[in-house]
Amino acid sequence: MGYRWLEHTADLRLLAYGADEVALYQEAGRALLEAMGAAGEGRRLPRTVTVVAPDRESLMVAWLNELIYLAAVTGGTPAGCRVVAIEHGAELKLTGRVGPPVTATGVEVKAATYHGLRVSPPAEGATADTATPGGVPPGNWWAEIIVDV
Repeated sequence: MGYRWLEHTADLRLLAYGADEVALYQEAGRALLEAMGAAGEGRRLPRTVTVVAPDRESLMVAWLNELIYLAAVTGGTPAGCRVVAIEHGAELKLTGRVGPPVTATGVEVKAATYHGLRVSPPAEGATADTATPGGVPPGNWWAEIIVDV
């Protein structure tokens, strides 16, 4: 599991990855909150959030934009986030827990965008020789996301 920020001319470009789908969305949320100046997981995670979308890409945008929205309406960046579950059906449903707001010390983020967005399960039959973006370890889910600042 992990993430790293990639070069972009004007906005923030994120490459996140995880061993499974839940871990991928978890890492993307954690990266966004850290960019916004979050303190970390925090001790309490008092707020449950749910986002619903028709596909994985829309779910990623909805999840990250929910975190941005919470920062705007609570007056501070959520201290941390944790993806609890992702359910698949006619729509995808992500349930997460979001920590109490803390004073933002990072970048002011406007929105996660669909521009350049990619969310990918592990490549079928991936090996150490299989090329993945930015050296993502084989067998990991990964996503590239551009965040408007």
